[in-house]
Amino acid sequence: PPLLPLLQAHLEHAEAMSEGRRAGEELLRGVVAAADEVLSLLDATQIAAALGVPHVDPDDKRAKQRREVDEAQKKALVGALHLKAAALADLHKVAAAAGAGDGAGDGA
Repeated sequence: PPLLPLLQAHLEHAEAMSEGRRAGEELLRGVVAAADEVLSLLDATQIAAALGVPHVDPDDKRAKQRREVDEAQKKALVGALHLKAAALADLHKVAAAAGAGDGAGDGA
């Protein structure tokens, strides 16, 4: 997909903004949204099917080019899923910390 490199760059930027400091909920949600944009362009089933063929004829330039595209899409898929999972885990931590902070003053 032609927009894939742009959306990957946006995802990397969103992830970099949330890294290196205590990421707030808004930044983490931005990472999740950017990952969802990347994932919306990729068809995991098609990628798996294309990469499930073990060998590509080395003389077939078109097949080699297609394999390179499929590998790039797989890399984008794995990267987006990884960043989304990490951001969701961090969101869970933020929510848990907020919940623990809210209940701290209720015992008195």
